[in-house]
Amino acid sequence: SPSIQSQHQSQASSSMLGAPLPTDLLNIKRKNVQVANAKIALGLIEEADILLGGISHLQIQGPELSGTKPCSTAPGFPKSNVEAWLLDAVAAKGKIFALRGDIKEALACAESVLDVATDHVEALFLKAEVLKCTSQHRAAIDYFRLASDACQRRHDIHSSYVQCLIEFGLTCHKAGNSKEGLQWILSATEVSKDPSNAWYEAGVIYAETECRDKAMDAYQKAAAGGWKAEAFNNLGVFHKEAGLFEKIAQ
Repeated sequence: SPSIQSQHQSQASSSMLGAPLPTDLLNIKRKNVQVANAKIALGLIEEADILLGGISHLQIQGPELSGTKPCSTAPGFPKSNVEAWLLDAVAAKGKIFALRGDIKEALACAESVLDVATDHVEALFLKAEVLKCTSQHRAAIDYFRLASDACQRRHDIHSSYVQCLIEFGLTCHKAGNSKEGLQWILSATEVSKDPSNAWYEAGVIYAETECRDKAMDAYQKAAAGGWKAEAFNNLGVFHKEAGLFEKIAQ
């Protein structure tokens, strides 16, 4: 109806002018970002993009946000006043750009968030991923370390933290430091609710560093969890090379 349309236009105008969003609209935006991140994790990129709408890193830098509420009181927040949901939304948009191969836009999203919130875990993780994708392994390691430290400061030991430890370890391995890489990945097995992914990646590093027995043990642990197909495949390769055909059949 005209009255409802007028109300929404008024809310949008208020937001663009820098006034805090109404609580109900703010909750909707927060929920949309949460669902978008869940869809990204499931590979539903287009659906996530629709939820995020026209979110852009330019919104963080624009003058229309001056006067909004501080995004957080946590360490590293804020250099300026920006709503937390917007930072999360821009970081999520950056993930979508990265998955589509648009490294320049992904990096712009990560850096615009970090300019405001230096401890933003998802933005730190995103920048580390972008640096890794462009073979800047040493720089990526620094950002994976910052992301894991930020998680610990927030007592936020969840899937993002575990994945950060794993990627940290894999990047160390690619940079030529397999020993440190394994340490980070093995630490992920200790804090993860489902360590099968971490065990699988540990198996990969063990295999590539000629530690066959440790690799097989790691793959067996991965196979006991959610990485059955990948782990059994690699175990099969080991058994085939060793001539243990009865093990392959099992």
